[in-house]
Order: sequence, then C-alpha cells, then structure tokens
Amino acid sequence: TKLEDQIAKNMDEFIKNYSGKSDVKTDHVFNVIMEEFECCGISGPNDWNTKTDIEKWVQDNVPDSCCVDMEDTCGWDYFKADNTNKADIHNEANEVVQQGLEKGLTDYGKPPSVDVEKDEESYWTTGIDWIQENLECCGITDGQDWSFDKNLATYWISAAGGNHKVDVPDSCCTTITTNCGAGKAVAGTVTGIHAKVCPVYFDSSSFLSFLFMAE
Repeated sequence: TKLEDQIAKNMDEFIKNYSGKSDVKTDHVFNVIMEEFECCGISGPNDWNTKTDIEKWVQDNVPDSCCVDMEDTCGWDYFKADNTNKADIHNEANEVVQQGLEKGLTDYGKPPSVDVEKDEESYWTTGIDWIQENLECCGITDGQDWSFDKNLATYWISAAGGNHKVDVPDSCCTTITTNCGAGKAVAGTVTGIHAKVCPVYFDSSSFLSFLFMAE
C-alpha cells in the first residue's frame, strides 16, 4: 500500500541516523520495540550492517536489543568474520514498522485469541499504548482517529470491542485513569488528552514520524 511504501522508504533514513545512544529518545523507542516484540531491524538484522551510517554506528555490531538474551555488548562484533561466539539474535523483521499503524488501529483492543500466542494481549494494543503514553501523542492526525466516524480502529469501535464510538484509549490521556478517554474522540477535544499528534512529534529522521506517517 501507499502507506507501507512510505514507511519503508523513510525507515531507511531512520536506520541511517541510528546511533544506539540511550539518551536519544527515538533510538530508545526503537530499542524498546525490538526487545518487546523480539525483532531486529526493519528488513532484518543485516540492516545494521548495510544501511547504517558508519560515522554513527559500528557496522560490525547489532543493537543489544536484538539479542535473545539481552546484556551489555551482546550484539557487538556480530558481523565480524572471525567472531566464533556470536550471540543469538532475533531474526524477525520489525512487523510494527512493516505493516504500519493502519494494522495497529484495526487490531487495537483485540483480546487474547487463537491468533495471539501465549494468551498475550494483542501486541498492537501494547505497542500503541506504550507509544502514546510515553511519547505523549494521540492518533495519526488527532484523537478523532479513534472515532466511529473515522472508521480506522474497527475493532475498538465495534460491539465486540466495546462500542468506543467517541472514545480514545486511556493511553491518550495526560493523566491516565480508568476510562479517562471516554467521550474524547470528537473534533476539537484537547482537554485531558495529549495535544501533540504522533506524526509531527519528531522530526523527519525519527522512528515515530515514519511509524505514524499518514501518507
């Protein structure tokens, strides 16, 4: 789709700017997502060897967040030919980035089912809540993206999902309490929810700009 093509194109630029520094907020977000969703890179682990900027990243390394058993420097020297003690790393690509926020909105709120391993909550729900809460943003264009009128979060607004026709997830709230997002997925609502929208929260080289790219 057009959205996925745009995400893929822009994520190449993000990889190029990745430095792995824990005090760089966008790098930290990407590390958390790779650790939590057990993935490595955008297309796969080779991204760190072929798409990074040699002045910002040592291309023999993968981020420690790629390691199955994460510890300091576990990803170092992964691509060195003489490394005979390589760490086990996640070989999956980052599906959160590849599939785009459209998939996240569609699946948001789905309960454990046969297609969710180990009776875990939908990883889209977990990921989007984490992003909105920690990065203090709400939706692609505004909180109304969660509404019945926009028809993007199809499970969230359905009867099975709770009929949240005018609600935003609680992760959009500036102070999170149960049902704090009720009634706030309406045009012009800013009180009590994050006013920043996720696409413009970071500059064009950042992870969140790509993940939440609207077009």
